[in-house]
Amino acid sequence: MDKKLHLYNTASREKELFEPLHEEVGMYCCGPTVYNYAHIGNLRSYIFEDVVKRLLQSLGHKVKHVMNITDVGHLTSDADTGDDKMEKGAAREGKSVWDIAAFYTDVFKRNMRDLNMSEPSLWVKATDHLPQMIEMIARGIDMFDCVLPTRLARNGTAFTETIEAREGVTTGISAADRAHTIRTAIDAGSNYT
Repeated sequence: MDKKLHLYNTASREKELFEPLHEEVGMYCCGPTVYNYAHIGNLRSYIFEDVVKRLLQSLGHKVKHVMNITDVGHLTSDADTGDDKMEKGAAREGKSVWDIAAFYTDVFKRNMRDLNMSEPSLWVKATDHLPQMIEMIARGIDMFDCVLPTRLARNGTAFTETIEAREGVTTGISAADRAHTIRTAIDAGSNYT
């Protein structure tokens, strides 16, 4: 029996046959913000990702699983307000942000082993990829010709809030001006670079 995977596509609102674009399936999963211990609710997400990866592998797919470690700039509110969770963790424990990130990254990896989850093919730390993130945001702005209102946190980090192009909203602000706004925001400085 030939096994096939069907997934619900939220764009088409239909179940569709999963057909990889390349020989190797790329699977990017947002990893933990490493400022404190993960609880079972946090870990449930990573268990789900592990099940999906194992399912793909059981169907014969080669999977490149990438997981990030957020070691910078995650605010306490889902509305992108409040304090930086990493800075709060460092203050709570009287250690540097780097020490907190290293400690809780190790704890998270131990949690994965304890739950018999397989590690990703590649771990990536947010602080190691800031220029690439900035460039990806700028490309997205150009690609969608949209407005990404940008505001700055205390440390100069740019936060994007909405993509209005989906609604067909035009503003008269050029893509170059929007990209310049983001680059200026990032160049304003950060406590992490």
